[in-house]
Amino acid sequence: MTTDRRNPPISVAVIPGTGAPDATVCLVGELDLAGVTILATALQERLIAGQFRLRLDLSELTFCDAAGLGVLLEWHRQITAAGGALVLANVRPGLARIMRLTQVDSVLRLSR
Repeated sequence: MTTDRRNPPISVAVIPGTGAPDATVCLVGELDLAGVTILATALQERLIAGQFRLRLDLSELTFCDAAGLGVLLEWHRQITAAGGALVLANVRPGLARIMRLTQVDSVLRLSR
């Protein structure tokens, strides 16, 4: 069976902030190997725009694999190295469980 990848696996919407956070980045769909570049590009654009305090809204994220967790960890590293903060908001229970099991939740900041 082949997977139809004409449509991107994930879409990213950015909502500018009026304080902390500088912006909210809403993820919709699946964050897998095919989607990590899309997210990385969106986050890079935020840093270029001087937005170092980011909130990722994961309420519409339906799937996240190891590649997705990896890009979240890498961007957490880059943003905190730049003096900013990355917060994951509205994490679904299944993803929160995976983050607990892999201990990613000990590195990434999760909020409701």
